[in-house]
Amino acid sequence: MYSQINFYTGSNLYLNLYCFFLYCFLLLISLRGNIGVINRDQYNFRSFLLFCGIILFALTSFINDDFFHYYETMGEYKNGVMDEQHLGVEMPYQHIIHFVQGNYALFRLIVWGGSLLLILLGVKIFGTNAYNTMFLVLVGYIIIYSYARATLAMSIYALGVIIVCVESENKFNLLKKIIGIAIIALSIYFHRSMITVVIASLFIIFLPYKRKFAKNSLIIFPFIVFLLSYILRIVIDDLSTMSNSFIDDETGILRKMEHYEELTTATSNFFGYIGLILKYSTFYIPFFIIANRFRTAPEVINIRKRGLFLYLITYIIIAIATSMLFLGFSNSILFYRYLFMSFIPLCILISYMRKHRMLGHRQYNAIVCCLVLSNLFQLFTAVYSKI
Repeated sequence: MYSQINFYTGSNLYLNLYCFFLYCFLLLISLRGNIGVINRDQYNFRSFLLFCGIILFALTSFINDDFFHYYETMGEYKNGVMDEQHLGVEMPYQHIIHFVQGNYALFRLIVWGGSLLLILLGVKIFGTNAYNTMFLVLVGYIIIYSYARATLAMSIYALGVIIVCVESENKFNLLKKIIGIAIIALSIYFHRSMITVVIASLFIIFLPYKRKFAKNSLIIFPFIVFLLSYILRIVIDDLSTMSNSFIDDETGILRKMEHYEELTTATSNFFGYIGLILKYSTFYIPFFIIANRFRTAPEVINIRKRGLFLYLITYIIIAIATSMLFLGFSNSILFYRYLFMSFIPLCILISYMRKHRMLGHRQYNAIVCCLVLSNLFQLFTAVYSKI
C-alpha cells in the first residue's frame, strides 16, 4: 500500500494535497444529514462511506509527522535495533507490531480502526447519533484522531467513561459501573499519559451536587484551572524529590517532561500563531458554548445523568489541559497532549445535545463552522509549507 512512499524523507506537496482533497471530499458527502436532511437509505450509505473515509484518512495521514515516525519505529523493533526497554511505546503496541510482522497498513488499521469501532460502540451505548458523531470527528478532529497511538487509549477511556455515565442512571447495577471504572483504568496500559485524567475522572464520578456544579461551571472555570495548576505543581515537585528512588531514569514522568520542555513549537511567524488559535478553538469554542447552555438553558438544566456526567468529564479534561499552561514549562506540548484527550467525549456530547435539542441550530452551526475552518486552515497550511 505504501510502496511508492519514501518514509525517510517525510511528507511532500503531493501527499499533503491528497490529504487536503480527501478531507474536502469527505466533508462534502457528510454535510447532508448533519446540516441538511436525508432519508434513511442515504443515511446508511453515507454513514458507511464516512466510516470508510475516516479509516482511509488514518491509513494515509501523511500530514502528520508521526505517520512516518511509527513506520521507522516498527522497522527498528522488527530488526532488533531497539530493545523493548528503550522502544518508547507501551507493551500493547509492541505486541501489535510483533503480530503484523512489519505490515504498517495492518498496524494502523488495528490501532486506528479499533479506536473508531470503540468510539461507535460507546456512541451506541450512550444513545446518540453515530453518523453525526463521526461527522464531528471528521470535520473537527480528523488530524488529531489520526495523529498518534494515544487515540486508542483515548477511545478505551471514553468507552469506560460512557459505561459509567449510562450506569449512573441505574442505582442497582453496580457490576457494570465497576466494569466501566476498570476500562477507564485500562486506558493507562495503552498510554501512560492517561493517568492524570483517569484520577480526575474518578473524582468526578463521586462528586456531590453535580447539577449545581454544572450550572456554575463556566463561572468557576478560572478558579478550577488555578486550583488544578497549584495541585499539579505540588505533585510534580514531590515527584522531583522522589525521582531517584521511584522513577526509572529512561522512561520516568520527569524525564518525559524534561524532554517536552526541550522541544519548540512552530509559532515563529504570524501564520503559526493563527494556526494554533484555530486549532485550539475547536476545543474551546464548543466547550464554552456548551458550558453557557448549562448555565442558562432550562432544557440543559434537566439533562439526564449520562449527559451531565459526560459534560463534567469533558470539563475536567479541558480544565486539566488549561492548567498545564501555568506550570512554568517553556512550551505547550503537555497542554495540547491533554487537550486532545477531550475530543472523543466532546464529539459524543455535542451529538447528544443536538439530538435532544439542547443545542440550537445557531449554536450547532457555529460549532461546525469553527471545526471546518480550523481543519481547512491546518490542511492548507500543510500544503503551502511544501510549495
